[in-house]
Amino acid sequence: MNDVQRRAREIRAMHAKYGQRTPMRRAIEQARQELSREPEPVLEWDTQCSHPIIARAKLHQAPYDVTVDIMWEEYPDDSWIGEFSDLWEPGAIDMELADGGRYCRPHHSYRYFIPATEYRNLDWRFMKKILDDEVCHAWVRVTVSKAGIPLGTANIGGYYYEYGKEDEVASDCIGDLIAEATEEAEATLGDLCPMA
Repeated sequence: MNDVQRRAREIRAMHAKYGQRTPMRRAIEQARQELSREPEPVLEWDTQCSHPIIARAKLHQAPYDVTVDIMWEEYPDDSWIGEFSDLWEPGAIDMELADGGRYCRPHHSYRYFIPATEYRNLDWRFMKKILDDEVCHAWVRVTVSKAGIPLGTANIGGYYYEYGKEDEVASDCIGDLIAEATEEAEATLGDLCPMA
């Protein structure tokens, strides 16, 4: 029995467990698709980086070297969570009273946090994580190079990075970013070295 047949039987057994009857032909198609996918690259993260890089991983995908950086987002927009103000509004959280005054002046220059949604406690809890540096704004950059020369880059922002969870941030987008950066690298090489 080959790998496709073995995986097809596993798929059928899993479906049967939930009361679904799956034809062997469909299970074989699904097994072939699963087994033909390239595995996501395993990244070894180095977290001893200098600002603005939070964590860096390097891997080799022939013929290129790939560098994945998780980087600080310098000017994030948190307005979707809420805003700070010295003017009280209905639903505002008084930072001098919240959590025993832990978030009041002089650490922060505003007195009130005004949640953006009706879920004010959830908004405040998330903002506290940002204020306590448990979570930061980040973006992911992938650079494809050859012989130490950067040939292509791709990036995406808008992530909330929780320290120690690099794979959660990167796994969401890494395959697409590597493909985009590799495509740019190949176009760059094609421009530099046109075929005669």
